[in-house]
Amino acid sequence: MKETNTVLFLLVALLTGCAPYSLKEGAMPANASAAPPDPKLVCRLLEASRCAYGVERFGVLSDRQEFLTCANGLRDWRAIDDQDQHINAVLVELADDAVIIAYRGTLPPRRDGDSKATLEDWTQDIEAGQVAENNIDGKMHAGFHGGFQQTWDSLMAALQAWKGKGELERKKVYVTGHSKGGAMAVISALHLYNQGVKPDAVYTFAAARAGDQAFVTGYGKMEIATWRYENRFDIVPHLPPNMGDVNVLASHFIIPAALRTHEYQSTGNLVFINWEGKLQPDSQGLEEERIRRFDSLLEKPGAAEVILNAHSAEKTRQYYQAICAQTNP
Repeated sequence: MKETNTVLFLLVALLTGCAPYSLKEGAMPANASAAPPDPKLVCRLLEASRCAYGVERFGVLSDRQEFLTCANGLRDWRAIDDQDQHINAVLVELADDAVIIAYRGTLPPRRDGDSKATLEDWTQDIEAGQVAENNIDGKMHAGFHGGFQQTWDSLMAALQAWKGKGELERKKVYVTGHSKGGAMAVISALHLYNQGVKPDAVYTFAAARAGDQAFVTGYGKMEIATWRYENRFDIVPHLPPNMGDVNVLASHFIIPAALRTHEYQSTGNLVFINWEGKLQPDSQGLEEERIRRFDSLLEKPGAAEVILNAHSAEKTRQYYQAICAQTNP
């Protein structure tokens, strides 16, 4: 049974673009006194995170209509990627009221069957070793940090060009991302802060973990209003694992020793999409309830499909329906 579950475990981990997961919370809020999220803004940033998947190459959005429409109504936009492997990307939107920096998540399998970039992206995701950097507390996920670095200079060049034209005056700055993009958004927010650009808010969706407890604690000192949205049965927000998760996971999966060596924690104030599809804040006992229900799910047929669907940002799936249903009836 464990061998079968291990195949499911690793398959789901790769398809969702992350290392194997954790079911134990333990993060400190990024800013416990932050004002409640604005529902319209949350939906807007989820849309931007979804649109970031349309970045095909530097300066190029997919010609699929669903992505080209993301540019409508904007004063300007920049599609930025690493210009080498094309596995790390960020969509920067300049609107009348704000600059939105949206990091793309892990590449899905291509429709044309060319899997090279996708496999390279997945390989980067499972580089779960940790790296440190001057002026940043704690340690960060090596793969996500490396991916962030590959687009940072181009992002700053775009912002500086707009600033030189006076386009950034009196505009809010929001940073966002889905899945891997959520982890990169958190890392980016800290670097923006250190460059004198404090984001007005960071919203992540299904975000993987960006760093260890010291990183999360240091992030909290910046007092950047940060919210993380996590869906029921989505495993990616619990990736990579920390040492406290092993006992939970060992009853279902064979855990490679290499995945037990680093501590990771989640960043930001939790908003949970519950089992009725409703948004709720973090609460006492929620962690235990999530563990119990996930444990029960893994015993049932079709668990892999449920988990994969729970992670999607598509309009027909649970993140979009829960977050945008009231603002886009």
